[in-house]
Amino acid sequence: MRSKLLLGVMAGMLIYPFSALSAELDLTWENPESYTDLQEADEHRNRFRERTLNALESKFNQLAEWLPEDQVLVIKVTDVDLAGRVEPMRTGAGLQRVRVIRSLHQPRMSLEYQLQASDGSVLEEGTESLRGRGHMDHGRIIASQDREHVRFESEMIERWFRSTFADYLQD
Repeated sequence: MRSKLLLGVMAGMLIYPFSALSAELDLTWENPESYTDLQEADEHRNRFRERTLNALESKFNQLAEWLPEDQVLVIKVTDVDLAGRVEPMRTGAGLQRVRVIRSLHQPRMSLEYQLQASDGSVLEEGTESLRGRGHMDHGRIIASQDREHVRFESEMIERWFRSTFADYLQD
């Protein structure tokens, strides 16, 4: 009997993945076309914006999984300034625009947030201006088209999330 119950629980875990046990995320990008720096290098502007915002949204979703399922995390992003700057660079294919990352141009993000309990009461709320750290001091990096093109921004968001919601994180 006990082994059947255990098998049933394990089967249920396969049907309902752990992410179903996480907080709900309500994420809004406010006027992304006017963000400080969401500039593409060698990609169509709209495609780059969509790809970048999707990557950042994936990070927020991943972090929401660390919060209890009966909570709602509401985030409104009001500005994004990606790490680095887009600059022309001479390559074998001629002159190309690439994103060059130096410690001088750290990522920044402005957002408003609210963490709500299941009854709608507010557990935490605020307005934040996130800023990357000097971890980019190791030199010049040219960000590529890979899925980690927002790694400095993701690290910045995770650092903020861990410090802001430390009291609510699930073990």
